[in-house]
Amino acid sequence: MPAKNKTITNEQQSSSKTLFLIRHGQSIANRDYDESIAYRDAGLTEQGIAQAKALHKELEELELDLVVVSPLTRALQTCQYALPPSYSGPILVLSEIAEICSSYYSCGQKRSVIQPKFPSSFDWSNISMDEIWWWQYDQKHHMETDEYQKKRIEKFRHFIQERPEKRIAVFSHGDYLYEFLEGKRSYLANCQVTTYKI
Repeated sequence: MPAKNKTITNEQQSSSKTLFLIRHGQSIANRDYDESIAYRDAGLTEQGIAQAKALHKELEELELDLVVVSPLTRALQTCQYALPPSYSGPILVLSEIAEICSSYYSCGQKRSVIQPKFPSSFDWSNISMDEIWWWQYDQKHHMETDEYQKKRIEKFRHFIQERPEKRIAVFSHGDYLYEFLEGKRSYLANCQVTTYKI
């Protein structure tokens, strides 16, 4: 009987994945406490860029084999500045991990507009060129529904389970990561990294 239990444990360990959940660096909207239309898809401040660059050593030591990133500018920039030059694995842009949209700040841009602003190493194949992948707060004028948000989180969990990689960095957002963790962890600070087994 003990041997059987040990076997189950080993199987669970071999199939488990470690996610390193990272909230983006300080954005212009974070700094100014403003999420009005003027701050739509706002990028990082100089402080936010410095916060991202400060993650180089920590991320290098994590021996990552996959990176996923939200298609919002602040997350893309954080990923761009935070990844150490030694990382050569895939960098997948996923709309499923974009911020829970409750204002213009988290309305995105079409891939055809934003992709050229970032390195060619970013893989956009999971987002169509002219897809409106974000919750259309700019049209609906109300925040993303709980149902919509839960479907996105579930889709991301399934996506991760299907991937072969075991050590995965996730560049995302405060509200999204709080909900992904089911409110069981403290709200992440800018460029804070927390570990999660899945």
